[in-house]
Amino acid sequence: MKVKFFLVPLVFFFALLFSFVSCSLGKDEGTVKIAIPSRSALSRSRNSNSAARAVDGEYISIFIVGDYEDKKTLPFVDAETVQTVTFDSIPAGAAVRVVCTWNYPTDDPEVDDSRHLGCIGVSDEIVIVGGEEQAATVVMKDIDLTNDVSIDASPSKIAKLYYVSEEVGSPYSCISLPGPCSYEFIFTRYETISFKTSSAICEPSSISQASIFSVTARIFFDGTEVLKLYVPDDGF
Repeated sequence: MKVKFFLVPLVFFFALLFSFVSCSLGKDEGTVKIAIPSRSALSRSRNSNSAARAVDGEYISIFIVGDYEDKKTLPFVDAETVQTVTFDSIPAGAAVRVVCTWNYPTDDPEVDDSRHLGCIGVSDEIVIVGGEEQAATVVMKDIDLTNDVSIDASPSKIAKLYYVSEEVGSPYSCISLPGPCSYEFIFTRYETISFKTSSAICEPSSISQASIFSVTARIFFDGTEVLKLYVPDDGF
């Protein structure tokens, strides 16, 4: 009789404890939702003069960066319906951004890694609220990598990540991304030389003719690589 009397409050205690833990976990985590454009929508928004196209089998990468990190990849769909990606179980109070990236397929079937064209979008910073679903907005823009921008009225040979403009002959506008973003430019010919920068432009003093080098550019957010572009030494 005494044993039964003891077990009843014990069971009640653990039930309350489980309920408290479950509620606490729900309040300590939040969700971020992001809408991904279809292939058709992205093609309409990009530079119509570009030869690159979103094709079947191409994947878009979605990153959560900042105080919490995660990544998902999914194929583009051709339907007009918008795909939705959700990241769950993000700790409450974490400050994060959503970064969406995509490498255009190469125009040269013989050069698999000649992906100097890409697309990137970065959301504003979001502070996670426990127990809530928050929406992130990302506007994706075409970007390009060049290792020779002498047509930009500059005598120097430099590597530069710039926005693709729809206006023919317009100056190269260097990309500017929100948040803690950094870059690495890797020049390769007979040797490999790398430079880490805080801007999307690199003019290495140790290389007199950067245009004869192939260049790889890597974009980082909070130390997470989100996109890598490559241009061979012929500039294409």
